[in-house]
Amino acid sequence: MKKMLLVILVLLLALVLLLATRSYLSRSNPPELGLVAGILRACGERPNCVGSEANGELGIQPLQYVGDRASTEKAMIQALLAVGANVQRRQGDYWHAIAVSSLFRFIDDIELRFDDAAGLIHVRSASRVGYSDLGVNGKRIEALRAALK
Repeated sequence: MKKMLLVILVLLLALVLLLATRSYLSRSNPPELGLVAGILRACGERPNCVGSEANGELGIQPLQYVGDRASTEKAMIQALLAVGANVQRRQGDYWHAIAVSSLFRFIDDIELRFDDAAGLIHVRSASRVGYSDLGVNGKRIEALRAALK
C-alpha cells in the first residue's frame, strides 16, 4: 500500500512539474504574431488554435460589428475583459490580447483584425504551448461573440 501511494505521489509530482514547465515556456517563448499579407496568420497543424481566416477544422466564423467602428471597439474592449483577456497592442486594424489560465498561468494569444468594409472582426485564438487545448480557444471566441452582442 505504501509503495502504491509513493508511485501515485511521484506521478502527481511529475505532472505538476510538467505543467509548471509548460507554463514557464508559454511566458518565455512568445510566438510570431501580427498580420501576414494583410490577414491573420494560419493556425498550423496543432488543434490548439482557431481562426476565422483559417480553413478546415480550425476555422471559426468572424465576429460582427456592433454599430460603427468606434462603437465596436468600445464593445470589444468590454467583451475581452468579460472573457478574461487584456489588450496588449492596438495597431490600426490589428489588435493583440492575451488570456492567462487561472491554475497554471498558461498564456493564449487572441488576435483581431477589423474589416471596416465587411463590418467583420476576424479572430485568431491560439495556445502558446501544448498540442491540444481541449477546445478552450474555440469556446473563448464563442464567449467573446456572446459578450460582444
